[in-house]
Amino acid sequence: MTEIIAAVFSWFIFILGLSYLLQAENWVRMAEYAPDRPHRYYPMLLFILLLGLIIVLVHNIWVWDWPVLITIFGWLIVTKAILYLLATSLMSELAGIMMRGSLTGWVRGWGVVMAALGAILVYKTGLGRFY
Repeated sequence: MTEIIAAVFSWFIFILGLSYLLQAENWVRMAEYAPDRPHRYYPMLLFILLLGLIIVLVHNIWVWDWPVLITIFGWLIVTKAILYLLATSLMSELAGIMMRGSLTGWVRGWGVVMAALGAILVYKTGLGRFY
């Protein structure tokens, strides 16, 4: 089961990174609405929480090897979703801070990092195949 979680999450990070890289303007446009309408992001936050909880509960592997990256991401995702769901004003404040700078460049930069990390994890998980 942990192999399935690792493969799904690896592809998720890879594809999300490519989306950040290629569609940065759309992600920035979406973030512009966060300060005024944070409730619109609850469905996405619930999905993120669910994804993080699945990773944490099924793939909670703490070894000094590549699977620990997925575990760490899982805990970060759970923490982020809980903070945003329980402190909605925090989401609005963070979005406001991010909008002051050149957010498109940051989104693209994170896209490169996430796509590269996702590609490495996809490779490490056997491209989704299990032997």
